[in-house]
Amino acid sequence: EPALRYSPPSFSNWMGTDAVGRDVFARATRGGQVSLFVGFIATLISTVIGVIIGSISGFYSGVVDNILQRVTEVVRSFPFLPLIITLSAALGSDTTENMRLFIVMVILGFVGWTGLARLLRGQILSIREQEYILAARAVGIKDMNIILKHIIPNVVSIIIVSATLSFAANILV
Repeated sequence: EPALRYSPPSFSNWMGTDAVGRDVFARATRGGQVSLFVGFIATLISTVIGVIIGSISGFYSGVVDNILQRVTEVVRSFPFLPLIITLSAALGSDTTENMRLFIVMVILGFVGWTGLARLLRGQILSIREQEYILAARAVGIKDMNIILKHIIPNVVSIIIVSATLSFAANILV
C-alpha cells in the first residue's frame, strides 16, 4: 500500500497536501475558478434568453404572449438533474471533461431563463400602459426602440437582481 503524503499547512502549501501530495489550496482555487466560470456563462445565457422572451411576451400581448408563455411552461417543466443524467449517459464515456462542462453550462442556461422571463413579462405588462410608452407609440417610434430605450432601462434592476440570484444558484448546481 502506498504511503500517504498528508502534510500540514506550511508556507509552501497553505492548506497542506492531500493523500497523493497535491497542494489542497491550489486544487480548491482551481475548483473555484471552474465553478465561477460555469456560473457566469450559464447566468449569461439564461439572462439573455429571459430578457428577450420576457420583453417580447410582455410587450406584445395576445397570441404572441400566449405562445411564449406556453413555451416557457414547457421549458420550466423539464427536471434538470434527470436531464443531465440522461444526457451524460447518451454521450458515453469518450466525451471529454471540457465538453461535458460546456454541455452543463448550456443546459443550465437554457433551463434557467424561465423565472426571469415570467418576472419581466409581468413588469412590462404594467410599464407598457404608462403614458410615456403610449406617447412613444403615438409618435410612431418603432416597437424595438420602445423596448430597448424605454422599457428595458426601467426593468434593469430586476434583471440585475435575478441574474445575481441565478449566478449563485448555478454555482451551487
